[in-house]
Amino acid sequence: STASTDITVSDEGKVTNLGGLMGLFNCESGNAKRVGIKLTFKDSEYTGNITVDETAQANNVAGLVAKIEMPGKSTDGVEDTSTLVTIDGCYTDGDITVSGKANNIAGFIGTVNSFVVINNSTNSLDITFTGATAGDWCTLSGIVGRKGGRAVTVTGCSNEGDITMTYTDGKFGKYILVGGVLGVNNGNLFSVDTFINSGDITVDAYCSDLSGIGGVLGWSNAAVAISNVVNYGDAAHTGDAAG
Repeated sequence: STASTDITVSDEGKVTNLGGLMGLFNCESGNAKRVGIKLTFKDSEYTGNITVDETAQANNVAGLVAKIEMPGKSTDGVEDTSTLVTIDGCYTDGDITVSGKANNIAGFIGTVNSFVVINNSTNSLDITFTGATAGDWCTLSGIVGRKGGRAVTVTGCSNEGDITMTYTDGKFGKYILVGGVLGVNNGNLFSVDTFINSGDITVDAYCSDLSGIGGVLGWSNAAVAISNVVNYGDAAHTGDAAG
């Protein structure tokens, strides 16, 4: 699938999931977890501008899909790795500009709780965030903003988009987590092989609890495997947002 269009949320509008190609893909049904479901983006492209105006809000914002909720568990709690998201040969380009409220902003996926494989794909979306958090934290990334408790593998990809965050009106929530590939890893393995980040990361903000900024990964509380990764981008920060 391919989309070349501008998307704007304005006039006090509120959108939970704002994506260039898809807003939300959710395979949960009550307490049961549907298994064996696959979501594939093959040679897909989004080119355009995504804007959240000063009076608006969009919790998850991304060039491909804003949020994916495919936990891959059966009703007895057994892991099911056949439930899989695949992104292969995809490309995003343009600008994401948020001057309103948001939480997770990324070139490909804003928030994901699913097994994911991303291959041979490039993000060129520039991200500019001058707004406020819609909760306690904000994640910004070229590829995936916030990752939940399922394994994600990124191979042969690149981020060319710049990430700029500015918040000078006092304290910005609790957490600021920014990375060229991933903002935050909240569980299970995050694996990156053969990745190039050439996008610059600039953060001018203050938070009360935890901040992490990196050319590859902002912060992780679980296993990480990184190999054959090159960072050509500059990372600059003021305030306490250092990591």
